[in-house]
Amino acid sequence: MKPTLNLASRTYLNRRAVNALYLILGIALVALLAWNGAAIFQSRSQGAQLRARLAELEQEMASRRGSDADFSPAAQQQLHERIAFANEIILQDSFSWTGLLDRLEEVLPAGVRISEIQPDYKDSSLRLVGLARNVGDMRNFLDRLMQSAEFSDVYLLSQGRVDFKEGASQQSVVGFSIVVKGAF
Repeated sequence: MKPTLNLASRTYLNRRAVNALYLILGIALVALLAWNGAAIFQSRSQGAQLRARLAELEQEMASRRGSDADFSPAAQQQLHERIAFANEIILQDSFSWTGLLDRLEEVLPAGVRISEIQPDYKDSSLRLVGLARNVGDMRNFLDRLMQSAEFSDVYLLSQGRVDFKEGASQQSVVGFSIVVKGAF
């Protein structure tokens, strides 16, 4: 047996392994530094863009604030009227005429003609003016309107005999006027 004794005053250090470790750690730290630098540069450029956009919005708000400062009650009333008018146009534009005509076609019996349809968008009512061959046909039309789930309240405004000329023949028919509440 051969005993090994180390009589050196200090411990042995493998300098090659330590230097390789320092080199790897140094490269990793430089890579992290480069990545952080790129992230800082990107965040600063985004911050500059946001500050520029914020300045534009503040300038726009300042210009709008200046124009709204002299808003009088008369101008405000005029604005409310314009808004109500625009809302009425939107309501009229969103109304489905084809849907209404389909529903009326379903309840319209033979022998009855509708000659005029006048919607009232504020009351959600519909005024119908038409002709029927006789009172029974008109009554059948009224009954079918009342039984329909689409139309809630049906009121007969007027009825009377009317001379109707179709082509060369002239007949006496029943003219009527109806108001349908809750038609749309």
